[in-house]
Amino acid sequence: MTLRVPYTGFAEAVRRTLGTTECYLLPVGGSLVLTAGHSENATVVVCNVMGRQETITKELHSAGMHVYEGIWSVDDDQEILQLPYVASVAYKTTAEKPGVWIDAFPHAPSEVQVLEAMYEDLKSTGELENVSVEEFMKHTVANVGIVSPEELREYIISKSPLL
Repeated sequence: MTLRVPYTGFAEAVRRTLGTTECYLLPVGGSLVLTAGHSENATVVVCNVMGRQETITKELHSAGMHVYEGIWSVDDDQEILQLPYVASVAYKTTAEKPGVWIDAFPHAPSEVQVLEAMYEDLKSTGELENVSVEEFMKHTVANVGIVSPEELREYIISKSPLL
């Protein structure tokens, strides 16, 4: 059984639900995953938080928690706790404005994989017709940008004065 709580209620939920002050912290996909578990009844309290690991650890210590490195999991199910890789493509169009295409990937894509995904997307929506992927790759004038989960996390932290 998994109990998901906001960060502000994590320490209290762990004490109330599990009767412990021990928790585990692990950076996963650009965010911090806090977990506490009880093996006898397969209960896990989970919280996903953005912030600096040192700051979160100090705050948890102040709340009376003992923090260890790791993660509790029920049947090794971490679900979608990770931030994605975000890819964007800026490209020339026949219109006055340039085009921008954005997608998310569960793994680190290469520039070629990003352009192939863009090609498939444009083809499926009818925006691109009668062009092979080879022709598309050869004639596309584009700038590809890829942002990792860790970079996303840092962007979020830099824009959040409380983190």
